[in-house]
Amino acid sequence: MNKSFKIKVGGSDNLRTLRTILHDTYGLPPGSFVIGAVFNNEFMKLHTTSANVVEVAEEQGATLMYEINPALNPQLPAQAMRQDAMYNVGEDVTML
Repeated sequence: MNKSFKIKVGGSDNLRTLRTILHDTYGLPPGSFVIGAVFNNEFMKLHTTSANVVEVAEEQGATLMYEINPALNPQLPAQAMRQDAMYNVGEDVTML
């Protein structure tokens, strides 16, 4: 299901903060989705939780959130890191 939201964030907020806002506002579990960039119908980048919200929004293309299969029990890492985009889901199902 496709949904579109407008959310107020600060200039120094990262995607982890955005996840908290989405959880508090819409009840969306913070680790239940990945955030990626798509441009010209091609996947460009998978963002980590440490990425700056404003920089992500200013990139070319669309910023999309994809739900992770709940059966994989995705979990948001304990802290924002530069390489945390696999959400504690096993390596056998996280190949790109």
